[in-house]
Amino acid sequence: MQKLIKFISLLSLAGGAVVNGQLSNSLAKMDNFPQYVEPGFFAYHNIPVTRSVFSQEKQLEEEVIPFGISYEDSDRLEWGKRQLKQKGVNGLIRRTYLISLWRGEVYDKQLMEKEVTPPVPEIVLRGTKKVLRKLTVPEGSFSYFAQKKLFATSYDGRCLGCSGLTYLGTPVRHGVCAVDPKVIPLGSLLYVEGYGLCRAEDIGGAVKGNRIDLGFEDVRTGFWSAGWTKVYLLVD
Repeated sequence: MQKLIKFISLLSLAGGAVVNGQLSNSLAKMDNFPQYVEPGFFAYHNIPVTRSVFSQEKQLEEEVIPFGISYEDSDRLEWGKRQLKQKGVNGLIRRTYLISLWRGEVYDKQLMEKEVTPPVPEIVLRGTKKVLRKLTVPEGSFSYFAQKKLFATSYDGRCLGCSGLTYLGTPVRHGVCAVDPKVIPLGSLLYVEGYGLCRAEDIGGAVKGNRIDLGFEDVRTGFWSAGWTKVYLLVD
């Protein structure tokens, strides 16, 4: 009987829990106490059996790593053409955590394992091969290697924010134009249908992608209305 009283007293002080007859870790570490008691022992002695308010579980979190895009020049493709060489694949970071809960609320989170699968970059080939074709217009006959359809607007040296000079330092006038260098290289000689010859000497904040801005000495006396038109890249 004295052993039983001592057992109950220590159980109360330790704040331990018994689940299916298994003592909590705090009691199991104490001297002279078995880690398992016979079924019915606590019920027979009217000792309340509680369930642990602690629990642990594993949690998996995944994070996608976007793939990048790189370009390679190819003299086998016609200028301006694009061809996919390698398809991009996203990478992945997998993190496994040990989550500790108290009464169902998370109070601790520890990283157990981290696995990284690096992304595979997408590779795009850019054609550099110039296949020459003939263009005959009122201004004469020319050889061109590419033709694009661009949305064309007009400007002069007195526009808001303009200095009167192009990006290359030449005066804004008829015969110069602003382009997106990612689409048309600066310095290119162009033929714009409905406008005539122009040299790509300027850039502009609003001139992005498939757009072109056609130069005039004075847009008020110019003849251009904004719209889509064909632009030919000529052999200079």
